[in-house]
Amino acid sequence: MSNGRLIAAIEKRDSSEIYKALREEKADPNSRKQISLKVKIGNNWTTDTIWAESALSLAVIYGRLDYVRALINAGADVEAPVEWRIPNYNPGLPNTRSGSCSIILTR
Repeated sequence: MSNGRLIAAIEKRDSSEIYKALREEKADPNSRKQISLKVKIGNNWTTDTIWAESALSLAVIYGRLDYVRALINAGADVEAPVEWRIPNYNPGLPNTRSGSCSIILTR
C-alpha cells in the first residue's frame, strides 16, 4: 500500500507525503504506477492492466528535482528503462500507434 501512496503523493506534488512514504512506510523508490482500463465490447466487459511510469519518471515529468533526489537517495534505479505502453497495442489494427521516450539523468 505504501508504494501506491508514494505514486499518489508524487502525482499530487505532496512533498510531505512523499518523504513520509519513503522514510516511514519504506515505500519502494522503484515503484511503478498501475493503470487499468475497463471497456465494454458488446455485452462483454474486458479489463487490461499495465505497469506504467516509475516514481522516478513521474518526478522527472513534473520537473521536481527535490523528488528526484529523494528517490535516488532512497535507492531508485537511475539505469532502469523508461517505458510507456499502450494496452493491447497491435500494429496490425487501424487507429493504434506506438511511441517511445528517453530521459537522461545526470549527476
